This record gives sequence, structure tokens and C-alpha cells, in this order.
Amino acid sequence: MEEADTVVVADISYSRIALLAARKEEGGRLNVLGVETDGTPKGYVRSGAIERPGDVAFKVRELVKKMGNRLGDKCRIVRVYVNMNGKSICSDNFSAYRNYGRQTQITHPEIVSIENEIRAQNSTGYDVLYVEPGRYVLDGERVANPMAKSCFNLEANYLAVMADGRLKANIDKMFDRIQEPKMADYNIGILSTAQAVLSDEDKAGGVLLLDFGAETTSMAVYCDGALSRLAVIPFGGAHVTADLCSLGLSEQEAEALKINHGCVVVPSDKQDTLLKLKGKTGQGERSFKIQDVQMVIKARIDEILSVVESELELSGCRENVHGAVITGGASRLQGLQEYLGERMGLTVRDAAWTGAVSTVAGSTDVMQQGFAPLIGLALWAKGNCVETEKDDEPEEEAPAAEKKPEQHKAKKKGGFLSGLAGLFENESNIFDE
Repeated sequence: MEEADTVVVADISYSRIALLAARKEEGGRLNVLGVETDGTPKGYVRSGAIERPGDVAFKVRELVKKMGNRLGDKCRIVRVYVNMNGKSICSDNFSAYRNYGRQTQITHPEIVSIENEIRAQNSTGYDVLYVEPGRYVLDGERVANPMAKSCFNLEANYLAVMADGRLKANIDKMFDRIQEPKMADYNIGILSTAQAVLSDEDKAGGVLLLDFGAETTSMAVYCDGALSRLAVIPFGGAHVTADLCSLGLSEQEAEALKINHGCVVVPSDKQDTLLKLKGKTGQGERSFKIQDVQMVIKARIDEILSVVESELELSGCRENVHGAVITGGASRLQGLQEYLGERMGLTVRDAAWTGAVSTVAGSTDVMQQGFAPLIGLALWAKGNCVETEKDDEPEEEAPAAEKKPEQHKAKKKGGFLSGLAGLFENESNIFDE
């Protein structure tokens, strides 16, 4: 039986750089071997995009060393998969048409030609990162897979995901500085999250996935099993913190207030509740009405959800989306799930793993919701990322055959049988080594 692949994946965000190693077991099970994290210094990453690739490279290299030590002295990490994030990531619909004039069978080269035409239609100046497999109409009939089918007319509709070229260029620069390991491949962050927390049934039934990050909120819409819209909104939990500073708080105080008392909905009987905040040395205790805190937070959440609603309409399948799954740090704001459900008419739940994920001792933190992009990337990744150095074993020399004295002619027959027995004895020794 072949040895299971070990994948190593990285996620680089505004607040944290994380590296995860996992073994891909039979049946799609993921066994997490370890996770290494470090804080992201200010200015290294902005709105999800790497701004200082050289400095980030140093951080990633240190995490790779730690992970290598965790995996074992003889293990060398040679490849890493990485999530791509950034506020410039967006999507748009493109179509291609074919009028063959006669009954024509659709072949693989024809599909490739159509996809290349779709990529060429992009006039945004952005790089095409990903093209969702198309939805096809053959002679007026929708088909899931046109391969080997024949038609007179073909319509192909694709969703292309794009981003500013600097997004990938800075990831490439980062790996150039690292030298080893190399970048195995990249995936878009919200698609990795979807891999971890959405089931095939979710995608088929129509679902909205929202990842409330620090400086961005990423969204993906699935309908009939396919990606229908993807967007990254340039607002997140860090903007909520900045808004709370308008109450006369420092950034640290505002962050603590958001984490401990942040809410989107306040029950009517608690709107006059006072929140007391201890002042710094020389300052007295300050009080805030919880309703005042809620109004500041809700204003920013409303701004984010307005964009979400617009993007959902652009997906073309608003009526077919019945549920939402939320994740990310800011998704823990009290009342957000309830408010989102009422505002958009959706059944809302917190993200949870859809696949079988297990951990080894010391890696249990990865089961937290915030590691969904890493878990999803590991599930998506294919191919071994770790090489194991093997000790050179000296070859054992076969013992020299002992020279036997010549037999007397009278014992010639016995000598033949003895030689035959000796042959089998030597063969037996070889297999026993």
C-alpha cells in the first residue's frame, strides 16, 4: 500500500501567518499533524494582500523550520500550497457562442478553445485566477456536461474569478525570497473555506458563504452545485474596531469592547444597560450604553450586508439561495446570525467541518473555526509536499562459499546429491537475510 501524501499549506492574513501540515488518508480523511502560527506585523498585509513580500518571506521561512522540526529530523518540506486573499478579488460572467451550421460533436479541444476565449474577453486589466466550469446550452437545452454530445448551436456561460496582477506577483516574490520550499499551487481563500465548511448538498441547494475577516469580508454564492458569484468586500472586523474608537476609546480598548460586548442586536429590555470600562492610570471609570455600542457596530455591518445583497442579486440566483453559513472572527458578534437571517430571509448557521478531520496531540487548536481556510486548502491540495531522507544502508556481502575437499571417486553419487542440497541451503540463506 502506498504511503499517504503529506501536504503543507499556508494562509497569510492581516493578523496571522499560519502553516499547517496534514496527512491525506484513505477516504478523504485529513489527519492534521501540526500547525505553526505567528502574528503579522503591521503593514505586512493590507486588506488581505501581501504588501511586503520580503518580510513575509522571513516569517514563513521561520514557520517552515518549526514545522520541519515538528515533522521529524529527516523530513524536508519542499513544496507549500498557499491561499490567495485580497480586496481586488472579484468575479464576472462571460459567455461564448458557437453556430456550427451542422450537427457537430463537442470535443475536449473545443471546450479548451471556449475557455481560452472566455479568458480573452476579460478587459478589466486583472488576471484571471480561476474559471468555474461552464453551464452549457445545446440547441436550447441545458446540459451539465457537453462532452461527446452533438448539436448545431452551443452557448457556454462561465464565471471568471479575477484579481489585480500584483496579488499573485507578490506571492511569487515571497517564494522567490524563500527559495525552498517552492510554491506548489495557490487557491482563493474563500474557495478553500468553502471546501472545509460546505457540503455538496449545501452547494446544490443554494447557499451563501460569508467569511467576516479583519480588513475584508469574503463571500461566495453556490447554486445548483456550482459557484455563481465571488466577491471580497473591503470592510471587516478591524473597521468595526476603528468605528468604536469614535466613542473616545483607544484601539486596544475598542477591540476589547468589541470582543467582550460587541453586538448587532440588543433586546429591548437591555437597551439602557451600562457597560463600564476601566480607565488607564489617572483616568476614571467610563460608562457606555450598550445601545450606543450596538448602533456603531450595526452601522458598519449594514454597510457590509448592503454590498452582500447587491452581489447576491448579480449572481442571478437570489431566489434559489435559501441558507447562509458564516465564519471568521467578526462573525462572533452577538446577534449577527439572527440579524442576517431576518434581513435577508435566510436560514443562517455557523460554519462547521463537513469532512472527516482528525488531529494529533498538540494540534487541537486547528479545530477552531478560524482555521477553516487552512483545513479547506489542505483538503483541496494534491501531491506530496514533504521528502523524507533515507539512511544509506550498506549492502551485505553474501558469504563466500566454503571450498570443500575433493571427494573420492567411490563417493561421486553422494557428492552430486550433497551439492544439490547445498544449493537449496544457500538459496534459503539468501531469503533469510
